[in-house]
Amino acid sequence: MALSVKLSLDITHLNVKTVFLNGHLKEKLFMKQPEGFISSDKSKVLRLTKVIYGLKQSSRAWNERVNETLTGLGYKRSNLEQCLYIKIENDLITVIALYVDNFFIFSNNKEETVFLKDKLNSKFKIKDLG
Repeated sequence: MALSVKLSLDITHLNVKTVFLNGHLKEKLFMKQPEGFISSDKSKVLRLTKVIYGLKQSSRAWNERVNETLTGLGYKRSNLEQCLYIKIENDLITVIALYVDNFFIFSNNKEETVFLKDKLNSKFKIKDLG
């Protein structure tokens, strides 16, 4: 926040809805049928293909998906802070800070912010908090 004031960067706050449902599982994972699930054969189990809340893998899978998305858009992940992504091109400065299911975008270029919001919205369900 202090850096955004010093560099005169606009701040945008985005929230990802149902954040952990966006991660993909790499390993095979099975679970019992949940309560209320209608199946005549109660001995069947379910194979998960996406992350759900409560799994140990949830946070890591979400982090990998975000990293893949942002690096694909030309952002570089900070070596010092793994939840900080930076893009500097000529006079354009954009910094993205992640906090669980929140993106904080600091930029001096409104077009880049709009482009980034559109790209993130195409990958995840995003709520723009201003």
